[in-house]
Amino acid sequence: MPHANPSLALGLVMATVPAIPSFLTWPQLPRRSFREQRFVQSAAGFPGLVIDSTSRRVYVDRAIAERDLDRLSLAYLTHDISAGALTEEYAAGLKEALQVPRSRFEGVVVRSMLVGPISLGLKLADEQERPLVYDPMLLEALTHHLSLRASWLSAQFNDQADTTIICLDEPFLDAIHSPFLPLDWDRSIDMLELVFAGVRGGRGLSVGAIGPRQKEQPPPIHWEQLMETSMECFACDVYYRQDILLDAAPVLPAFLNRRGFVIWGLIPAQEEALALETAETLVERFQDLVHELGAVGVPQDLLVPASAISTSGGLEHLSVALAERAMQLCVEVSRLLRLAYGFKDTEGRIRPPGSRE
Repeated sequence: MPHANPSLALGLVMATVPAIPSFLTWPQLPRRSFREQRFVQSAAGFPGLVIDSTSRRVYVDRAIAERDLDRLSLAYLTHDISAGALTEEYAAGLKEALQVPRSRFEGVVVRSMLVGPISLGLKLADEQERPLVYDPMLLEALTHHLSLRASWLSAQFNDQADTTIICLDEPFLDAIHSPFLPLDWDRSIDMLELVFAGVRGGRGLSVGAIGPRQKEQPPPIHWEQLMETSMECFACDVYYRQDILLDAAPVLPAFLNRRGFVIWGLIPAQEEALALETAETLVERFQDLVHELGAVGVPQDLLVPASAISTSGGLEHLSVALAERAMQLCVEVSRLLRLAYGFKDTEGRIRPPGSRE
């Protein structure tokens, strides 16, 4: 979110809950502090991490990291999730959300976002600017760090919300097919599962893509392997990258049949696109893609009830007014889709993900 005030940011999110009850995501506020940048927030507490807010640089001091890795290893082996705690300095929106009365979370799924091990391993480098993904020891330690962070986050709302979901953000997931990356899909899946292992609640994955894919290129994401993990939901940008969902179509029915669900990044998070779209045009986009997926074997009656609407990405680069417009479009598109597909309940809300009632 673009806000500097966590109370105002959370207020906007909470205001959309009646229309988007599937998820309440506590707001991350990178404009408030460099330490709230998602990559910085996810890496916070890793041994040897150096954060230079002035130059906006984050890196790992290898000598300090190697000295302190035993502390992280011990915390991981003893499942001391306090080692994964985030302070208000890194997550003011989280602290604000934890102060909300439990009654406000009734029937709501609380989602926490965390950068996944593949993308964080590519983004986070040592002082020589060598990404940690190229160092097996530090990459394993980073995975342990994220596992503790995921466990700690999933525990925060267990006494408040009916359901919690940890969603790993992997914007660089399709880089795994690159010959320059020292990871194959088997190793990558193992890393994701290791992070998921400590989660008490739902497990999600936000799937990114680097640039447009040409039609003759093979799908860079191995969906068959990915859908066999313990992942229960995945999010993707369907406003700009409809091919991601279409690539997943062959394995989507099996995923949905085991009560998986999809978060559609349908509402554009870019200023120019927001100026062009209306709720009606976005509903049409949704229905067109549902039709395309139906043509390749994904039944509408299986997919639509297992769908949630979101923005195509973070809103922090927008003005507060435009961020509010994007959130209100989520509300309006959700309402129109419920009407179009005949979803009804006493509060006018779509039922929680996974429900087939």
